[in-house]
Amino acid sequence: MTNKELIAELSKRMSVSQKNVGTLLQAYVETLTENIVEERQTPFLSVGCFVQHAKNERMAVNPATKENCIVPAKKTVSFKSSSTLKNYLKTLAAV
Repeated sequence: MTNKELIAELSKRMSVSQKNVGTLLQAYVETLTENIVEERQTPFLSVGCFVQHAKNERMAVNPATKENCIVPAKKTVSFKSSSTLKNYLKTLAAV
């Protein structure tokens, strides 16, 4: 689903203009991004939450040259699904 399709679907379900839904969605994404940058767990309704993780520096090997190199430390974002979503997906798989 593209961003435009999402906005159109939400607009139809909420009986609100696509412009207003687009503005609301953009504000939500900005808030979500700010919370992740500030290293706060960011819940996404009953679907799950986004969490920032720090990865340590590590050694890696270039497969073409077999040369060792250092991969610098970095921060990543992961998504942890909620038990509600997991249970819903289990019921779909059982059908």
